[in-house]
Amino acid sequence: MKLRSFFVLTSALILGVATSAQAQFGGRGAMPGSNPALNKVFGKNTAFSAKADLKMIDGSGKETLSGPLTYAFLEGSTYTGMDMSQMKSAQIPPQAAASMKQMGMAHIVMVSKAGAKTGLMIYPDMKAYAESPVPAGATPESKVEVKTEVVGEETVNGHKCKKNKVTITENGKSQTLTTWNATDLKDFPVRVEMPESGGKVQLDYTDIKLEKPDAKLFEAPAGYTRYDNQQALFQGEVMKRMQPPAGAPPAKP
Repeated sequence: MKLRSFFVLTSALILGVATSAQAQFGGRGAMPGSNPALNKVFGKNTAFSAKADLKMIDGSGKETLSGPLTYAFLEGSTYTGMDMSQMKSAQIPPQAAASMKQMGMAHIVMVSKAGAKTGLMIYPDMKAYAESPVPAGATPESKVEVKTEVVGEETVNGHKCKKNKVTITENGKSQTLTTWNATDLKDFPVRVEMPESGGKVQLDYTDIKLEKPDAKLFEAPAGYTRYDNQQALFQGEVMKRMQPPAGAPPAKP
């Protein structure tokens, strides 16, 4: 695969998944864990870690994307990890997933720290990270309005839950989600569903630990190479990996 084509494909895949599955890093993501307003669905659970199964379903009921995520949340700061090689989607051909893994781009960690002016996109396999600015004019969480209405009771993933209709209003714009809050886990939402482009996004949380995660998760890793943006990271790191090893004969024209 040519380098330019690889850049285009990888950028589109990562940014597309990250935007829907949460990133606009450091900014206003589309899902709980990446958007300060949508983080309200966690209620009084301001410190936890968990795994999550992501499903994106289109208007016809067809599953378009699925895969595991890892979360950590600490008083407004969020950590989300994903392995692109484990994401299942018709938009991610096997050769693209294999290429991302080979180039060290499969594992991605996205960090949004409360009050910070930049977010982080971290590539552990590359030992590198990129920063992105937080959009100006973000609404403080204190000014986000949340209305919760109990609409039923169901059992989800082995937990007895209250099924809630949650309306979150930010800057006069409202978004309605459905949550299943486990009564045995301090009302933690073990399932969250939200509308997305005529379909819906569903997150099922498992392995939930209601305790403070390590604060170091929300910092730039020591010893990692810093880049001003993701494009610069792609170019810098991929180019390094495409250089022939020392002592190797030059490539034939």
